[in-house]
Amino acid sequence: MTTQNNIDMLWLMKELLEHSPDAFGVFDNNDRLVLCNQNMANIWSLSKDQALGKSHTELIKRAHEFGQTVNIETEDIDEWIADIRTRQRTQKYRVFESDWRDGTWIQVSELLLDNQFMVVSTRDITELKQTQIKLQQALEHISKIASIDELTQIFNRRSFNERAEAEVKRCQRYRHPLSLLLLDIDHFKNVNDTYGHANGDLVLQAFAQLFKGHLRDSDVFARLGGEEFALVLPETNISSAEKLTNRLSKLLAQQQITAIDSKTVISITVSSGLTALGDISDNLENMLIRADKALYESKQNGRNRCTIAR
Repeated sequence: MTTQNNIDMLWLMKELLEHSPDAFGVFDNNDRLVLCNQNMANIWSLSKDQALGKSHTELIKRAHEFGQTVNIETEDIDEWIADIRTRQRTQKYRVFESDWRDGTWIQVSELLLDNQFMVVSTRDITELKQTQIKLQQALEHISKIASIDELTQIFNRRSFNERAEAEVKRCQRYRHPLSLLLLDIDHFKNVNDTYGHANGDLVLQAFAQLFKGHLRDSDVFARLGGEEFALVLPETNISSAEKLTNRLSKLLAQQQITAIDSKTVISITVSSGLTALGDISDNLENMLIRADKALYESKQNGRNRCTIAR
């Protein structure tokens, strides 16, 4: 009776492993595959009989040579195998993820037995990974919405405050130059009143894109609200910042913005106030106050000019 039960149990275990949706295999202490179901053999594009007896290294090299299943991106397969060897058999139980060339993702579990046999099982987690990717993309989209001005696709006020503050502190720490610019499109109310708010939006977009196209990735350019913009130029002294401002202001004045009707052309200019980072006690708030006063002077003195805060 006991013998029969043992036979039935052995048969049952084999049937369970063979019909399991997961891949299952056992490697001996020489890393040769001594037991597996067909799903494990499928990972290496082999039959069970072909897979059994092969070492883990042989299976990996075969997959790499034929470009099958496991996504192995390397020009030196021996170096790649040596790297994964540094992690294998280092702990009793290990779980990691692996991607395949066809886009499939699997979760691999390695259980090290006392006799140094290693039980390996894999599970298809493609659906889970796809869900994670979609969730990550959604989070990134939400983060972008929270930091980007929807109309002009540059930073909004909140994001500007965070990034500008960080740049000010960094440049203070290392005693590097930094300049800050406040910009205001001249007579923007007249643009809205004359051409309509839809064309006013086009003007804001054109202004933002012209400036953005001439800035560095490290520069912090933002729409603070309405027609008011701010620009932080790290690693830039006041003289260089003034030259950049005058050059871009000139380009802006020469630009012709085509209205929605495709016939009307709108031209604009910009007034600006410029200041530089001062001593160690200076901060973003004080710089904004100085730049705002300089911007006011530009408006009072005829607009379409840059005034440096002294």
